Amino acid sequence: MAQDDIEEAYSLRRSRMTNAAIADRMGLSKDQVYRAIKKRRL
Repeated sequence: MAQDDIEEAYSLRRSRMTNAAIADRMGLSKDQVYRAIKKRRL
């Protein structure tokens, strides 16, 4: 997963989208979205 994907997932999460909705939109699994957001927060 590229850095810009991580940034996008993080910003979508900040706009109150659920992980499942982000995963659908970006073509990822919920688990990948969760890990990307966790990584971004560190």
